[in-house]
Amino acid sequence: YRWPVVNSIGDAVTPISILVVVAGCIVILIRRNLPLAFVCAWFFLILLPTSSFIPIKDMLFEHRAYLSSAAVVLLAVLGGHHLLTYLGTRLALRHAQPTWTAPALVAAIVLSLGFATHGRNRTYQSAVSMWRDVTTKQPVNARAFENLGTALVMQGRKREAAVEFSRAIIVDRDFVSARANLGNALMETGQVQPAFEQYREVLRVQPNNADIRVNLGHALRIMGRTQESLEAYRTASEVSPDLATPRTLAGANFNLGSGLARQGKLDEALAAIREAVRIWPDYEKGHYGLGRLLLNKGRIDQAVIHLRKALSINPANPEAQRALDEALSKRN
Repeated sequence: YRWPVVNSIGDAVTPISILVVVAGCIVILIRRNLPLAFVCAWFFLILLPTSSFIPIKDMLFEHRAYLSSAAVVLLAVLGGHHLLTYLGTRLALRHAQPTWTAPALVAAIVLSLGFATHGRNRTYQSAVSMWRDVTTKQPVNARAFENLGTALVMQGRKREAAVEFSRAIIVDRDFVSARANLGNALMETGQVQPAFEQYREVLRVQPNNADIRVNLGHALRIMGRTQESLEAYRTASEVSPDLATPRTLAGANFNLGSGLARQGKLDEALAAIREAVRIWPDYEKGHYGLGRLLLNKGRIDQAVIHLRKALSINPANPEAQRALDEALSKRN
């Protein structure tokens, strides 16, 4: 719903006044020992924990009202019963009312709610339809646009996803994760230059984002800016482990080593890829790359160790198997 947070006393006066009046009425009902007091108190007491000092991301959310709504349902049922009894008495339908009025009313309510539930379930058939419903009803909810884009990515609809990520940024220009996802979607649809621009914007806000630096390096490499791509990988590999996952840091070192190897700087490449497998010991791609480099340098025994490690992680790697066969043949 993107319900806004109240930041001024003036905006809070009216709702606080209403709550004070309601609380006063509940106190009066409790003092008079009326059953209605329990129903009213239930509603507010259940809401109290998530309406106080406990931090929540969304001010308005249906699941916060699930338990408290039991009080509303009970009040509606009891109120409906008393209303029917009153009408039956007033309209001289005391004997007819139990036989047709109540069943007809219940049937009408059940049918109407049943049709409404059926329609709502159609919205919940997929994440895409659910988030599209949210964006239609709340077009200023940037998170909803991002979630819709993510759901489209999961379905392989990358171009449509890029449109939704763009809409999220239009709503909130500082929405960093939406920019990152937009860059990824653009990269995967071959739009490298626009993706590069999005990555740069993310790094302007989060300069230590190792994942985005790696992605920036990919974009630069595809654009033919080899040296800049190596610098991006190198910077990503130097990020503190507290700010990036081992997988990300290992990938950054591996990409750096691969780039250095293409430039013929094999010793530097070996050092970078060794660092990758040190950070992430089960990095199949890293062990294969390291084994391949060691094989090219004639260090057969070390190559065999890393190639076997790569195959132990993924026995179905045909390239690692061929490289291992080649290393064993040279050793024999």
